[in-house]
Amino acid sequence: MKRLLCTMLVLSCVTALAGSARPVRSTTFSQQALAPNGPPPDPMALQGQWFVDYFSGEETVRAWEFHDEQDAFSIEGHVINIMWGTGVFAVGYTNILGFTIEATVINNLTPESFAAGIASNSHFEVQMPPQPLYSETMWQTRIATEFAVAEAGPGGPPWVGVAPNTFQMRPPYYLDPGSGNQYCIEAQNESLVAWYCFEQPLPENPNNPPGAYYVPAWELGDIPPGGSLTIQMDFMIKAYGGGYAEMPVTDIRHSVLRYSLQQNADVLYNRGDSLKISHWIDLLLVDGGQTIYSVWPPWLLEELQTNNVEYVSASDASVFFDTTWPGEKAVLEITPITTNQSPDAIQLDWTALDVIDYHIQYTDQLSTNTIWTTIFPGLGFPAVIPSPMQWIDDGTVIALPVWNQPQRFYRLVEP
Repeated sequence: MKRLLCTMLVLSCVTALAGSARPVRSTTFSQQALAPNGPPPDPMALQGQWFVDYFSGEETVRAWEFHDEQDAFSIEGHVINIMWGTGVFAVGYTNILGFTIEATVINNLTPESFAAGIASNSHFEVQMPPQPLYSETMWQTRIATEFAVAEAGPGGPPWVGVAPNTFQMRPPYYLDPGSGNQYCIEAQNESLVAWYCFEQPLPENPNNPPGAYYVPAWELGDIPPGGSLTIQMDFMIKAYGGGYAEMPVTDIRHSVLRYSLQQNADVLYNRGDSLKISHWIDLLLVDGGQTIYSVWPPWLLEELQTNNVEYVSASDASVFFDTTWPGEKAVLEITPITTNQSPDAIQLDWTALDVIDYHIQYTDQLSTNTIWTTIFPGLGFPAVIPSPMQWIDDGTVIALPVWNQPQRFYRLVEP
């Protein structure tokens, strides 16, 4: 049975290059998924990347993603322990039974931290630049590991999906890339599980399972500018179905784990062209800053050529956060504009706290509180979050001018 281990939280000032961030609400994508690819509360994933609490089943969402293409150490992970198995010695090493990664996320966002280039994923979602900027506190930060599964077999909470291993399964599902479909890496102390895949199988892939909460994730917390948080993540090698398994030295990841333990190499990365959880299950490789690679035999190139591994190098660990704290909403300020005490217009001001198409609504009959008219379908996305927003009712948009109305009421709607 899994258990939640104590995590180590560290807050420190750091000096580093910049990370980058992008909003991951589906409303910001140039191309959305071909079919619903979110959980029942939000089938089209309009609100972002969804998670479920491993222990309570509570579903929550995060609206922004953090990347490390500008500074590889923005998202950093080092193997600090390997549990050796009982397999036959090979080139001086036994099989691997489990391991621990110490992961650190640094909030080194700056006002110039643009998310670079075009981002996409296995669900045909695409996001084009430029995107709004954010460089303040990363609220409720979470990290998900695409190289691992939350449950290799049955026995976990009913709201957590078991790693699929069905006949003729096709993308966007991928079997473990290094085991020959025999085993996978199962997380042991995750507190959250992230959603992956289409809500229901697409007609052209009838043997695919439905989407579910498959990908293990951990709660980090709030990271102020210049701060960092660290957590330890535990993993075991498990057979598909949940049985005992070990990772042999012939697995490409065996050498990666050893190298990280011995040389303190970084094995976590999330490049800007990876949109949300872009590819699962993915490989675990060394983050070399400008490159991502394996070490020692078998080399990555050999693995790809001989085993035809589906490999996406952009991400093996995705970081998500919010730009607001829980329950925070934009506050609407209403100011009359007058000339010689005669009302000319009404000025509405608020601060955009996220990448939301804010709607302004009005009514002249507040007593009924049922008939509100939307003035605009949306007011667009500001270039910087947070950002001051303003709209003025001067009588040119709403049919009857302000000065002909005994009363008029406004409200701000976050769709």
